[in-house]
Amino acid sequence: MVNNVLIAFFGNVVLVTLALSGQNGPPIKTDVETRVIEVGTRGFQPLQLLWPAKGKHMIFVRNTTKLQPLVLRLNRDQGPKLKEVPLGDNHRHWKELLELAPGTYFLTEANHPAWKCMIVVSDGK
Repeated sequence: MVNNVLIAFFGNVVLVTLALSGQNGPPIKTDVETRVIEVGTRGFQPLQLLWPAKGKHMIFVRNTTKLQPLVLRLNRDQGPKLKEVPLGDNHRHWKELLELAPGTYFLTEANHPAWKCMIVVSDGK
């Protein structure tokens, strides 16, 4: 059970701290960094994100277009498609907890090839 939620905004990064009730003992605190990306009629904002390799992060793509359907794709640079997420009436936005290996990734929209957001996951060095 969530006791407290603390949200802090830093540009396009949202840090969410959850205080969870443990079954036996004090509440457990966990931080989840959320990367916020907006998709509008001109594409993605921001155009590039730097993502630390350490741990899992929440991606939140906020759809501000009136276009339907949108099909978001997350691909590793020169690699396979990792995710394909359709957005429509029932699911206007995409949020998911991801753990990405170091490298370069591209978030694109299937019907708008010019819309790209580059996600660079650091190698932690």
